[in-house]
Amino acid sequence: MRHTDQRICGKTRDEFFEAIRSFHGFTAPGLVLGAFMVDLARSLIGEDIEADAIVETRHCLPDAVQIFTPCTIGNGWMKIMDWDKFALTLYDRHTMDGYRVWFDLEKTKAFPDLYNWYMRLVPKKDLPISVLLEVLFEAGHSVLSYRPVRVTRYYQREKKKTINICPGCGEAYPAWQGSLCRACQGEGYYEARFEASGAGEAAASSVSSWDGGPSLKKVPVEKAIGKRLTHDVTEIRKGEFKGRAFKKGHEIQEADIGHFHRLGKRHVYVEAIEAGYLHEDEAAKQMAGAFCGPGVMWSGEPVEGKLKLCAKADGLLKVSKDALADINMLGEVMCATRHTDTMVKAGAVVAATRAIPPVIRDEAVGRAVEMARSAFPLIEVKTLKQAAVGIIITGNEVYHQIIEDQFEAILRSKVTELGSNVANVAFAPDDPEAIDDTIRRFLASGVDLILTSGGMSVDPDDVTHKGIEKAGGEAAVYGSPVLPGAMFLIAYIGEVPVLGIPACGIYHKTTMLDLILPRILAGERLERSDISVMGHGGLCLNCEICRFPDCPFGKY
Repeated sequence: MRHTDQRICGKTRDEFFEAIRSFHGFTAPGLVLGAFMVDLARSLIGEDIEADAIVETRHCLPDAVQIFTPCTIGNGWMKIMDWDKFALTLYDRHTMDGYRVWFDLEKTKAFPDLYNWYMRLVPKKDLPISVLLEVLFEAGHSVLSYRPVRVTRYYQREKKKTINICPGCGEAYPAWQGSLCRACQGEGYYEARFEASGAGEAAASSVSSWDGGPSLKKVPVEKAIGKRLTHDVTEIRKGEFKGRAFKKGHEIQEADIGHFHRLGKRHVYVEAIEAGYLHEDEAAKQMAGAFCGPGVMWSGEPVEGKLKLCAKADGLLKVSKDALADINMLGEVMCATRHTDTMVKAGAVVAATRAIPPVIRDEAVGRAVEMARSAFPLIEVKTLKQAAVGIIITGNEVYHQIIEDQFEAILRSKVTELGSNVANVAFAPDDPEAIDDTIRRFLASGVDLILTSGGMSVDPDDVTHKGIEKAGGEAAVYGSPVLPGAMFLIAYIGEVPVLGIPACGIYHKTTMLDLILPRILAGERLERSDISVMGHGGLCLNCEICRFPDCPFGKY
């Protein structure tokens, strides 16, 4: 086929060049090469497939995709990986199957001009663009390679997240950037330019703080000497430091000007906090006071508007997840916590809170405080009871000493690690009467908790649960949505919990028992509704090196 008759991406040569020029500004060889890659990928995947694209360079190739496919940066159908490799993948967005096409340098050896151009071995003046374009058309698909692939890391189309109003400039920006937009944090790429009489400057120097709130007066650093900062100023040095460069309340000195300039800050904001508004630090203190339940405290001054909440003593962290979500829905305040039902040490950080804007409506803070008090305690740390624990090892093979018991040492270790003690250990055969008798003896001795091991499955000889029932145990839960530990049992005889631990407790280092025992010792009386939600996060991956509790197991 003559080059003039050749069609690329369904277009004639003239239409092809016109499309490139109108979008890109000129006929770039890299874009022409990219178009041949798109043409090949489209022919491989099929024209009727709803395809997304991943491009592995920022140069030229993204424009080829945007010109000759529906995929663009704006609609989210194209993602750019800044690897500087001339390769792209078109894939079915439903099945994730597609084709990766790349410029194969090995194949360019038949086209020396193309090889020399890409490897930058000759000056541009020695290889006119007209010659290079002819070589590209001659080479076509022959210098490309492809491979069928399945996209395993799907870069999903990003959904817009919470939007705030910047108290510095009054413009909308993503809340994740912090209390100010990036431009007002000193990362702006422009300075305001005012024309005519300067009326625009006067209008721009004072902007709304938050949804019609108090104004912030923008003052050049050089004119702020002697004035006090009304918010912390953060400094970040890559790999070295991230923290407070200037504290709220700092009186700006002439010697500080250079430091502010190094931080990229040419202006500071002077706030006049009006009635009905609070500074972020005062807001953080009010919320921290309401969010702290028993066993949780805060102290010190906020840093960058944030206050940390810490455990007063060792114990079990409990978070009212629903109330926490409701508070965070307010938008102007936030609170982040560790997972509920996490064991924590005294002094450990369990949560942190702050206001989003540096000046906030006291109505919003009051609402957060009211919601926390209505759900009290929002966050608490429960100390564990130092219980006297009785352990009953069941099974004919152990009772008759046919095999050596392995359960006692495991259970004793788990009990003592949580601060309780083993008051008694007994062995019982697979006989409901014998198990009943042993449980009653333990109860009479005054134990606070009974652990029974084995005999929890559906085999005819597994009768431990029957012995518990015979002793008066009311099974609140028999069977759990957790692995290992599906046959776990929780029963109560009066106020004494009885836990039935299946045989998986011998073979797996971490099981349902590790999730439940701290809660029992913290005084919780568990029901089926408490256990049913544990299916989400209840799958242990049995890692070669167990990192529990620093892992997803039991986080629901």
